[in-house]
Amino acid sequence: MNSHSILRELNKMPNKIRVDALSWHQAVLNGGNHMKLYSVLCAKIFANETQLGTAKTERKLRHIKKRIHRLFKRLDKSYKRLKQTLAQLSNIQLRTERMFRRVRLWNDDELVREHCITWELTTSKLLEFLEFLTRRYDYEWEIKEMVILGLEKVSCNYDAQILLQAWLDNSHAGGPEFECKLTDFYRSMGQRQTTSQHCAKCV
Repeated sequence: MNSHSILRELNKMPNKIRVDALSWHQAVLNGGNHMKLYSVLCAKIFANETQLGTAKTERKLRHIKKRIHRLFKRLDKSYKRLKQTLAQLSNIQLRTERMFRRVRLWNDDELVREHCITWELTTSKLLEFLEFLTRRYDYEWEIKEMVILGLEKVSCNYDAQILLQAWLDNSHAGGPEFECKLTDFYRSMGQRQTTSQHCAKCV
């Protein structure tokens, strides 16, 4: 790829990053809703399974079993949606890592390194942000994957609540520091939006 093609590609990257950041945020929110539903369904299943041992009639027993079957079908549907969410996050993670590797390679060229994508965003600054974003997405995705893998091992309400909290935490690709970095990046693009509430220091 020649220098002019590289510069054109660099100019497109900030918007790709912005779109992916918004998609990541929305996917995590949707995943959180699915996780909450999963936790609720687990609680209902455990409660109904407890009732199996106390059912006094065959009719009551059949009724409870049918209810549990319906709950498991809903649980499976919720699990599949969470797997889809994880795949979406993985795609964003891989795209970001690919951009980082390409920019890191291109940055060895002096012409490319000194290129100004906007008045405030140079190739070097883009590389620095991509490195930060790649690292944070990697860490967060590993946690999300751990949560999804843990769902099949849930044996009580406590297990489900722990996994739910782990999903909602977002300590790597969320929180004040992450949002401040995004805010600074958007400002360098001439925009002011972020994925969620700005932290007070960023406004």
